[in-house]
Amino acid sequence: MAEGNEPINTAENLHKESENLAALKHSLIHKTLMIDVSVLVLYLIGATYVFSILVSLRPNAGSWYLLLYVYLFPGILNRLFKLLNRSVIKKYERRYRWSFLLLAIVVGLTLIGPVSSVASDIAMDRFERAYQPLVDTLHENKIAICDKPGDAVDIPDSTQTYMRGPETIWIHFLTSRFIISTRGGSIDIDGSTIYYDSEKQEWNLFHNDNQAKADGFNLLIENSKRCKFS
Repeated sequence: MAEGNEPINTAENLHKESENLAALKHSLIHKTLMIDVSVLVLYLIGATYVFSILVSLRPNAGSWYLLLYVYLFPGILNRLFKLLNRSVIKKYERRYRWSFLLLAIVVGLTLIGPVSSVASDIAMDRFERAYQPLVDTLHENKIAICDKPGDAVDIPDSTQTYMRGPETIWIHFLTSRFIISTRGGSIDIDGSTIYYDSEKQEWNLFHNDNQAKADGFNLLIENSKRCKFS
């Protein structure tokens, strides 16, 4: 009887082992999916945090924070592929994983430009709104020109309460217009220049390495009386 039952027991054992292996494989896949989801969430939180920093910065011509996206954006796209592969495609992982990694890097790096542009626009909009009271006060001729070049102008209290920063704000008075200027940031040590032209009634920003725009700005404020906003 024992000999007769042996093939059955062997078949049962193989079946159980097969079930155990399937359960183990399913458990590993589930754990791997959870790891990928967790890492993806961390990447997304990191990318969102960096974006919040970029929009809160003083307007600039590039920031070191953008370099974090070199790692974050490709990482997000690569994790998305892994999740898609493990939950839908599955069999293509080994064959195409390096191709998709390369694609994730190329597309991720390409996304940095548009995201940086959006963040810069938001930062500039915040800056403009913060200094609008100063612009309005100057347009209404409620600020007297300083007695000596470089001296501080007398600013109404209502204007003083708005956004201030570590960089000095300069007001350049000309015969029929005024220019507000200050230093902005950049990804290198040269920085940038932010200025408001009362004649065009618009803010501008240029990297200080841009010689043509720098020369144009210097020509614009030539023969002006420069006063400090403090």
